[in-house]
This record gives sequence, structure tokens and C-alpha cells, in this order.
Amino acid sequence: MAADAQPLVSLGTDGKLVCAQDEKGNRIPDFSRAGFGRGGVSIPNIPIRLTLGPLPGSRDDTARIQAAIDKLSMYPAGRNGVRGALLLKRGVFRVSGTLRIEASGVVIRGEGQTPDGTTILATGKKQRSLFNVVRGKDIVEYKDRRHRITDSYVPRGAMSFPVESTRGLDVGDSIIVHRPSTKEWIRDLKMDQIVEREGTIKQ
Repeated sequence: MAADAQPLVSLGTDGKLVCAQDEKGNRIPDFSRAGFGRGGVSIPNIPIRLTLGPLPGSRDDTARIQAAIDKLSMYPAGRNGVRGALLLKRGVFRVSGTLRIEASGVVIRGEGQTPDGTTILATGKKQRSLFNVVRGKDIVEYKDRRHRITDSYVPRGAMSFPVESTRGLDVGDSIIVHRPSTKEWIRDLKMDQIVEREGTIKQ
């Protein structure tokens, strides 16, 4: 970094972080609004309603965990919208499929992130989502509402971008920004050369 260059992150006069942009408009991504309540909100201590322990020698716990999730989903929601937590006890749970949470107010909790804590191991070689959280139905795409981003380059950390049209869109609509993971993109990031990490649990 040149002596006169502005640091990527600095402290503003108001005590807040200031993220500088480079010549292409890239900036350090701001993840402060990620997570529960968009950040800045204490995670509530949800009461445990159901408990599930690992079965020694089990090769697939998908059905057991899903059944517990479905049972918890039938519990009445309290005034805060919470139904309760499903506690997965210490040990390894093997999941060959995708676990679906279709009711709001359902929490999945483990017992620690240490090697002797709770581990959910996605088995098999098929790429998939381990958890699928839906609101009654899956997301549906309206083909006539797909709009192409007109800029050939969108800077990292950008909060907006131009599109070819806003037809069919209203202020407040939720949108999905789709970026295809092409073979070339995966190769350039060397994601096809990922080596197995030390300590990986063997199936």
C-alpha cells in the first residue's frame, strides 16, 4: 500500500467503521447485518422442547431428525412466535438427505462446536443443501420478472447495481441475485482443487 493510500478500513469521527473503495469500487464486505435480527440483537435463549441423541452405529439419521423437526413444528407458537428448540446431543449425526423446516419458530441446537460436541455430517457425494428452511412453499421464479444486470463488473460490497428494466418490480419486493457457478469460475477460484482438511470424519 502506498504511503498516501487510504486504509481499507478506518475509524470515522462518529466512531463507526469507514470502508474505502479501490479503483474498481471494491470494498471490504460488511457482514454486520448478517445473522439473527440482522445483527446487533442478542440471540434469545429458546426453551428446549425435544431432545435427540445419536445412535451408535447408525448410518443415516435423516429420518429421525426430520421426524423430530416435524413434531416440534406442530407445537403451538408462543406470543413471540417461538415453538421451541430441538436439542441434538453430543455425538455424530449422519444425514444423507436434506432436512426441511417448514414452520417458523423452530430452532435446532447442539452441544458445542468442539470435536466432542454435536456434529451433523452430510454423507454421500451429491451436492445439496443440508437444511432447507421454507415458508410453507418453495420459492417460485416468475420468468417474466428476470432482469439482467447491465454492468459487466459489479464491485465487491456493492449495495446497488443497474438492471435493464424494473418492469414487474415494486419497492419493497424481495429479489434473488443469481450468479451462475460456471466451470470456468470454479476453476479460476481453484475450488476444484480443494484438499481434504485434517480431522475430517470418514464415512
